[in-house]
Amino acid sequence: MNYIPIVCCFDENMILPAKVSLFALFQNAHPDTFYDVFIINRTDAITKEQKVDFDTLTQYVSRHRISFIEIDSFFESGYEVRNITIATYYRLQIPHIINQINELHHTNYSKIIYLDVDTIPELDYWEIFSSIAFDDDKWIAGVCETPLYAHDKAPIYMSETGIDATTYINGGFLIMDTEALNRNHFFEQCLLHQEKEYICQDQDIINIVCRDHIIMLPLKYNYTSTLFTLSVNNEKFKHIKAAEIKDTIKSLVHYTGNKPWNSHCCRDYIWWYYYQQTPFFSPLLYFSHYLSIQKCFYDNIPMSQLAKELQKRLKNKLRLK
Repeated sequence: MNYIPIVCCFDENMILPAKVSLFALFQNAHPDTFYDVFIINRTDAITKEQKVDFDTLTQYVSRHRISFIEIDSFFESGYEVRNITIATYYRLQIPHIINQINELHHTNYSKIIYLDVDTIPELDYWEIFSSIAFDDDKWIAGVCETPLYAHDKAPIYMSETGIDATTYINGGFLIMDTEALNRNHFFEQCLLHQEKEYICQDQDIINIVCRDHIIMLPLKYNYTSTLFTLSVNNEKFKHIKAAEIKDTIKSLVHYTGNKPWNSHCCRDYIWWYYYQQTPFFSPLLYFSHYLSIQKCFYDNIPMSQLAKELQKRLKNKLRLK
């Protein structure tokens, strides 16, 4: 059995997306892959009743394990922007609490995958997890994403903060060498930045603290909305990343920006495809979403675009057969 520890960090606002994301993770695992999932949350932020749903999930998709680790509040003065809450900072504490993680089931993990829950994992992670090799100079791995600094002051901002745009990784999927990060005082360095008003909050902190110590991963391991849009619309990006784009048939679909459970967004039909299969599926929620999308299209787009969207949704229904 191939054991892979996965750490997720979220609060009560992301419970449904977390259940759908983990359902997809388990469903797309190879038969010999065992995901050992640890959910880090603030003490009492998630109720016992809500935790029972996650037990239901492991019973519905067997073999894997989900455990909760409650931590005291920290980063309470962390900068919040774009409706992203303090829970986003919890991933910075993963190396610091690795002993607590291992004590829970008497494991000996040192290499950890961090996963955002606004995602749909459509691939198995054993290949990349087993093959990634860290050393004294490399502490963390992720997918490079064009930073969200599309304004005139971007060069000044990156220069002042110490961000390297050429190796800037999105924080939604990370492979961490916790031993290397602890040796280099990663958590303590992150604490020094908690009150700074960075555009991408903890993601910027990770890139600043780990600059020059990052391994780049292919697009498919964190195919964000930004990267997907570039893959469709940007000719230069399509040329440079042609091989990686071709390899994204199975990928981690990461909904950066708009979320499919809130509104229409790029590739939202993939999220709804998995949601329909979960034991938590609500026909009322699905129908409400359908009506809102229908109104959006009728009110705002030409018929040619509506036809394309209907074709996508037909293909999505065929995936169920």
